[in-house]
Amino acid sequence: VALLSSRHFIAQSSSAQSRIIVVFPSERSAMHCGAVLSYFCVVTVVFCVPKAPESGSYRAANAPSRSNDDIEAIRFESRKRRAAKDSTTETVVDDHEYYTIDYQSTPSENYPWIELSGHSASLLSDILSDSHLFVETIGLNFTFPYYGHTLTEVVVTTGGFIYMNPDFVYPQLTQTQTVAPLMANFDLGLSDYSSIYYAKLTNRDGLKTFVVQWNNVTLQDRRDAGSFTFECTLVEDGTVIFNYKQIPIKVSRIPTRNHPVTVGLSDAFYVDTQTIVGILRSIYEYHRINLTDSSQYFVVSGAVIVFKPLPNCISAKSCSSCTNVGGFSCRWCNTLNRCSDGIDRFREDWYKNNCNSNSFTLCTKPAGRPTTGSSSGGLSPGAYVGIALSVLLIAIGVAWFIYAYTHPNTKSGLWLIEHGRFWKRSSSGKYPITEPDRKSG
Repeated sequence: VALLSSRHFIAQSSSAQSRIIVVFPSERSAMHCGAVLSYFCVVTVVFCVPKAPESGSYRAANAPSRSNDDIEAIRFESRKRRAAKDSTTETVVDDHEYYTIDYQSTPSENYPWIELSGHSASLLSDILSDSHLFVETIGLNFTFPYYGHTLTEVVVTTGGFIYMNPDFVYPQLTQTQTVAPLMANFDLGLSDYSSIYYAKLTNRDGLKTFVVQWNNVTLQDRRDAGSFTFECTLVEDGTVIFNYKQIPIKVSRIPTRNHPVTVGLSDAFYVDTQTIVGILRSIYEYHRINLTDSSQYFVVSGAVIVFKPLPNCISAKSCSSCTNVGGFSCRWCNTLNRCSDGIDRFREDWYKNNCNSNSFTLCTKPAGRPTTGSSSGGLSPGAYVGIALSVLLIAIGVAWFIYAYTHPNTKSGLWLIEHGRFWKRSSSGKYPITEPDRKSG
């Protein structure tokens, strides 16, 4: 019981089956705990399913609130960061493996503020503009690559962030897979002037964009702090832009007791495990860019933060491009026709199809055929040449035998007669072979 109660569990009832969603610090511990659950399922359900707090549990317009659901996402692997500062332009560039970051503390001409209030193309979200801890799923006008994964929908929230996995929406979605210009406990029901706008536009470079603006929103825990106005822009090339118009207090002074406070990006994958008590879903956060407490990226009025995507394994669509991605240990799997390093949202499929072992890092032209031995990439060019030569030699041998057999007076025929010792029959058109009369001398 002590082992099981050390993590948060989710017990979700449904008409088809019961689902328990659990997060472990590692896959090994998940396997061990799964075995324990098989024997102590009753103890698990009774003692190890804490009730989640109402505060911080998000609700959707098309789904009932489930206050008994709780989930904790854990960091799967930390990524290295490198920072450099240009003193002349006061711009900080932080180079991650997935994104580069450009920061400017003053308004940028390249990434100007887009005022959506009163904009002819903007839409007011009536659902969100008078709510607290609420979400709305909105379709994009383009396919957006996020950590290499393509999205056509996103989930906009009242809490100052966008949730990036519309296929799996659960109440504690503040944990991971978020684009957060300023995640905090905003309550839009506190003021008649609070609103959330969104618009589908085209930028000066001709790229489609999706812009969300949190306008005059107020903190539920710090109503005296004033109103916040900021926006997030998703560009079809994968760029993410945070733009801040009005930030009345420092981010470090925003209360965190009832709601996380985060600035940055994150992504995760989950693995489902079937047990006798239902499906165990383990969620692993494999990357996070957290600028909340950064001494370099100050979230202040007029600041702009730009995240530009770098090539990664999932974004590579061919074997040749897969093996040329820098900074990752990318491998190409012919079974899935996919590039990966095993750490992304498709991790479960990668392992189910044995791509962790049946994949390769070298390709020949055309892409997709290995140059060295591989159990998933078919035969190498050398093998095809060997097979062709073998077939050719067999064909020549059969043709020679038929010729020698039907032409016994030729050199080939005489050689076959001399060495074969089986030419004993005679027939029309054939020369009979007789044994010499050894008695007559």
